[in-house]
Amino acid sequence: MNRHFLLVCWAILMFPVTAIAQNEPALQSETVKPTQKTQLPIEEVLVTVSKRTESIQDIGSAVSAFSGETLKENNIQNYTSLADLTPNMQARSEGAVTIRGIGRARNGASPVAFHVNGIFLGVRGAPFYDLQAVEVLRGPSGTVFGRNATAGAINAKWMPPEPELAYGGDFRNDSRSKQLRAYLNLPLPGPADMAIRLAAYAKQSDGDIDNLLQADDHDPGNTDESFVRLFFSADPLDNLHVNFRAIRMDGDSNSTDTVFSPSETTRRSGSLEELGAQPLPADDLTKVRSTLAERIGVEPKRKFSRLDADFTWSLASVPLLGDMDVDFVIATERSRANNLYDLDGTEVAIIDGYQFDSGIKRSAELRFTSMGDSGVDWILGAFWFRENSYYDQFIDIKLQSNVSAAFPGFPPFLIGSPGDPEIIAEAEARVFGHSAMQNSRALFANVTLDLATLFGMPNIEVIAGLRENRDEELIKQRLNRITALDPDGNAISDVSRVENGRFPGEYEATTGELGAKWYFNDTGMVYMKFARGYKPGLTQPLGEEVNAVDPEFLDAFEAGIKTSFFDQRLTANLTAFVYDYTNLQVFKIIPSGVRVDNAGAANLRGLEFEAQWIPDANTFVQASLSWLDTEFEEFCGKDDELEDQTTQPGCTDSLPHNFKGGELSDAPRYSAALLARYTFNLGDWGTLTPQLKSSWVDDYQRREFGNPIDKIDAFSNTNLRLIWALPGDKIKLEAFVEQIEDHDDIFFDQFSLPNPGQYSLISMNPRRTSGISIEGHF
Repeated sequence: MNRHFLLVCWAILMFPVTAIAQNEPALQSETVKPTQKTQLPIEEVLVTVSKRTESIQDIGSAVSAFSGETLKENNIQNYTSLADLTPNMQARSEGAVTIRGIGRARNGASPVAFHVNGIFLGVRGAPFYDLQAVEVLRGPSGTVFGRNATAGAINAKWMPPEPELAYGGDFRNDSRSKQLRAYLNLPLPGPADMAIRLAAYAKQSDGDIDNLLQADDHDPGNTDESFVRLFFSADPLDNLHVNFRAIRMDGDSNSTDTVFSPSETTRRSGSLEELGAQPLPADDLTKVRSTLAERIGVEPKRKFSRLDADFTWSLASVPLLGDMDVDFVIATERSRANNLYDLDGTEVAIIDGYQFDSGIKRSAELRFTSMGDSGVDWILGAFWFRENSYYDQFIDIKLQSNVSAAFPGFPPFLIGSPGDPEIIAEAEARVFGHSAMQNSRALFANVTLDLATLFGMPNIEVIAGLRENRDEELIKQRLNRITALDPDGNAISDVSRVENGRFPGEYEATTGELGAKWYFNDTGMVYMKFARGYKPGLTQPLGEEVNAVDPEFLDAFEAGIKTSFFDQRLTANLTAFVYDYTNLQVFKIIPSGVRVDNAGAANLRGLEFEAQWIPDANTFVQASLSWLDTEFEEFCGKDDELEDQTTQPGCTDSLPHNFKGGELSDAPRYSAALLARYTFNLGDWGTLTPQLKSSWVDDYQRREFGNPIDKIDAFSNTNLRLIWALPGDKIKLEAFVEQIEDHDDIFFDQFSLPNPGQYSLISMNPRRTSGISIEGHF
C-alpha cells in the first residue's frame, strides 16, 4: 500500500473518532461503579487504567482496549503485533516498544510501563493467550502507574476464573510454526466461591533468517517455547476478594538465537572477507553464515516463573472516609537465560558474544480507593519495586588494525600505520560478576471532583494527581577486562581492566497531572490535561569509563473528544497532544558494549483518530489514523557510520555531531490501521466470517541520527482470515494468510560494525505465513 491508503481511512473517519472496543460483553468481571454519563446500546468497555474500573468513555486520556476475543481472532500474541492496531505505537521487539516517538534505549529502562494484571514487570511477559483484555494508555501516566510510564502504560489482564465449568483450546498449523493452546475453568466446592482457571501454551516456530552452514531446523530464531499458568480466586468473606496467580515459561533454541544480518553495503564492500569470512549473498539479507553455537558449545535457553497475589477488602462507612476498597498487591518473578549473539552474521568471530543472565524482581503496592458517590473520588497509594540481576558476558572482536577511534586505550602495536590494512586486531571483552540492584519507591495520590454533584455546576470533573518517586541503583563488577593479541597472535595486552568496581546512582522526581472533563451530552465528553512523566537515569560502567546518564522528563499537554453518532453505533475519539521532552536517553552499540547518552531536548506533537462502526449485528469496522511530528531541539551525539568525525559548533569531542532539527527514531509521520469483518448467517450450518486486518506506516528512522542508511521506507502489513463457526461458536475452523506483502528487507534495528559505513541489521518484519487452525469451547 501507499499514501492512498490514508485516503481510504480518511473516508471512514469522516467524524472525530473513539477508543477501540468490540461489540461483546464487558471486559471486566469486577463490580462496577455505575456511570451516569455513558449509556451505550452496546456493552460498555470497562478498563482499569486509572486503577479503578471505569468505562473507557469516561477516561480523560487516550486509551485503546483490546478484548481477548479481538486478540484471538487476529492472532495478536505479543506487543509487536499489538502495535499494528494502536495509533502511534511501534515495536521493534517485545522489550522495545515506542509510543508517540518515545522508546527504549538499550540498557536503559523502557519508557512504556509494562504490567500484567496491574503488576509492574519492566519488559518481560508471556505470549497473549486466554486474556480478558489488553489496555494501552498513551501519554505519560506518572500518577497511578508511575515508574517508567513516560510514554504510556500497557496492562495485559488474564481471563479470571468463572463460576461454571468450561474448557477449550485451539491448534494452529502454518507454514512457519505449530501451536497448541488450552484452558480449563473449574469451580471448586465450598462456601467461598472458589474457582481456578488453568491455561497452557506450546509453540514451535521457524525464524526468518537462513543459516547457510546449518540445517533448517537449526536456523537462527527457531524457538520452542511453552508456558503453564494458574489463576485462583475466592471470596473468603463477604467483603474480601482474593486472587492468586502463577506462571512458568520456558523457551530454547537449537542454535544461536540471535544472528544479525550484514547490510547489502557491508556484504559488497569486501570488509568481511578481509577479516577472514566467506562471501555472503549480496542481494539476500536473509542469508547468513554462523558457527557461534558450535564454537561456544552452549544451548540458548530462557525461563521465568512468577507468583503474585492481590487482595481487595471492601469497607463500608469508614469514619471521615466513607465507603472504600483497600487493595494490596504483591509479586515476585525469577528468570534465567543463556543468550548467544552473532553480530556480524559470519563464521568468523568479528563480533560474537555470549551472556548468562539471572534475576529476581519483587513488587508490592497498597491502595486505598474511595467507592462512594459524594462527588469526591480519591486514591491513595504506596508502591515498591526491587530488581536484582546478574550476568557474565563474553565478547570476541576481530577488526582492522587502526582501531584507536573504537578503543582509545589500545596498545600502540595495534594502531598500525594509516592505510595499512594488513594488520588484524583480535580482542576479547570479558565481564565477570556484574550485579545490578534497582530499587524504586513511590507515594501517590489522585482525586477527582465532580462539580455537578458538589456545586450543581455543569457536568464538569476536575482531576489532580501527585506522585513522589525515589529510585536508586547499585552496579558491581568483579572484573571488567578488555584484552588484545598482537598481530602475530602471541602477546596479550590489557586494553582496560577494572576490578571490584562499584557504581551507585540515585534519582528522585515529583510527577503528576492536572486535568478536567466536560460531558456536553449523554454520550459525549471533552477533556484536557497536563501531565509530567519521568524515567530514572542510569550509571554505565564502560571499561575504565563511568558514563552517568541523567533522568528523562516529559511535560505533556493533551486534549481530546469522545463521542458517538447514529444512535451510538459509531463511536469516535480525536486526541491532540504536545510534548516537551528533555534528557532523552538514546543509545548506540559500540564494540565494548552499549553506550547511552542524553540527547538534550525535543518537541513532539501529534493527532490520533480512532473509530468503531457497528451498523448492524453482522458488520464490524474499526479504523485509526495518526500523525506525529518530532524534532530535536538539542542533541549532540556520535554516529560511527559517518566518515567525518569533526567536532561541530556547540558539541564536544566525545559527542561531536549536532543533530538539531532531526527526527526521533521509530516516529513515522503518518500511520493507519483498518480492521473489518462481516458475518454471514448459515442457519443450522453456523456462520461464515471473512475478516481483514491491515496496517500502514510512513517512512521513519531506525536511529536518531538522520543517516540515510537508517531509513525504513513506508510499508504495510495485511492479514486475511476466513472463519467458519458452528452454532454457539463451540467449534471454529479458520484459514488465514498473514503478512501478505511478504517483506524480506525490512529490519527495525541496526548495529554499527567497527569500520564506518559497515553495519548489521536485526529485528526483521515477519514474513508471509499461511495456514489453518481449529478451536473448540465447551
